[in-house]
Amino acid sequence: MMVPELTDILAIIFFLLLIILWKALKKESKKNKSTFNKNIDYIIKEYDITPEENNNDNITIYEQKPLMSNYEFKFYKILEELKEEYEIMPQINLASIIKKINNNKYYSELFRNIDFAIFSKDYKELLLLIEINDKTHNELSRKDRDLKIQKICNDTGIKLMKFYTCYPNEKEYVINRIKKELNKENNIENESNSNEIVNKKNNSDGFDYQSWTDSL
Repeated sequence: MMVPELTDILAIIFFLLLIILWKALKKESKKNKSTFNKNIDYIIKEYDITPEENNNDNITIYEQKPLMSNYEFKFYKILEELKEEYEIMPQINLASIIKKINNNKYYSELFRNIDFAIFSKDYKELLLLIEINDKTHNELSRKDRDLKIQKICNDTGIKLMKFYTCYPNEKEYVINRIKKELNKENNIENESNSNEIVNKKNNSDGFDYQSWTDSL
């Protein structure tokens, strides 16, 4: 029997090692390719990257929109009649003037916009909120939303006045109605202050100023 020479044995071992190394590299290459593909898929999904060939229209996700509708803008021009005495703010978010203090009921409704708010000249006092209701307010979901907002305003003591687009809403009518409401609030406040002064006088000197005032 012929014994293989040492060089032949080493050659065989070297050849086998090359085969093992080649298979290992091939396996690692497949693994890396799989990982790379997974990473690419993740990036596309996470950042919403659409391949260029599938994005023929080059769609813009966001675009500007007007602060007010045409009708709201016309109404705002009417409200400017009041700017000498009051400040008018369009599209005010309820969450900027009302805060929730107990539970999360109706919490999402605070992130709704009200068409107009009327403030005192120094913006320290909110006097009136105004909603312009078009035909969409007849929808069931919108009615539910309107009821929730009305309840929020009632609970916070904020007056909410509504105008409907199905009516003319001429300038004289709008201004007179708003002024009447604002004057009503002023009269209530003045009467309250007057009663407070009378009560203080009664308490200080014992004289019944209220009865004396009523008898005049």
